[in-house]
Amino acid sequence: MQATLEQRQIIETDAPLVVVRALAGAGNTRTLIEFAKYRRNKRILYLVLTKSVQTEAEQKFRGTLVTRAKKVLQLNLDLMAYLHREVAE
Repeated sequence: MQATLEQRQIIETDAPLVVVRALAGAGNTRTLIEFAKYRRNKRILYLVLTKSVQTEAEQKFRGTLVTRAKKVLQLNLDLMAYLHREVAE
């Protein structure tokens, strides 16, 4: 699969924080896979909101992804809100 211009901008960015909002079927997982390949020596926090996406990510990133149970969902949402505020300031 060839990455789109938007996906390539995400994959190749040097930004210290990247937030991607995209609809289902827009290539989110493929973009993340390429993003991770581009940064093999970096740690990446991947927050998802549904169990099905978590399961898909666990399968595609087998051995390289640490997942958390849904009990931490609110913590994840709070963290995302905090990071968004930090970036906006």
